[in-house]
Amino acid sequence: MPENWKELYGYTCTTKNDSELILHSDSPLEEFPDMSMGVCELTSDKKLLVYRNGKRPLYLTSISNGCIITSTADISKRAEVPGFPINILMNHYFTFDERLAMTIEKVNIEDAVDLQHELC
Repeated sequence: MPENWKELYGYTCTTKNDSELILHSDSPLEEFPDMSMGVCELTSDKKLLVYRNGKRPLYLTSISNGCIITSTADISKRAEVPGFPINILMNHYFTFDERLAMTIEKVNIEDAVDLQHELC
């Protein structure tokens, strides 16, 4: 419950939207391993940060002038987006800079359960 967030997580939030917790955190995947999240962040230094835990899938399809992020692989296929959707791996941060150069960082989370196979 939002009224318990300050006590539970130490963050003073101005909304009742749990996405605000993610924005306060330096490492949401490590800090909130039990949260269900699929996130795209546009940072102040013009980078796109994309990540998910094992409870929600994300797929990335590269196109000539960028990329499309979807919650299932078939969405981009049904929309006839050219390219092949790749799975955003559980507990990985995918970062894209202004040149669309991608870096991938894995976060080690103890007892993380990959639920992707149950969802797909």
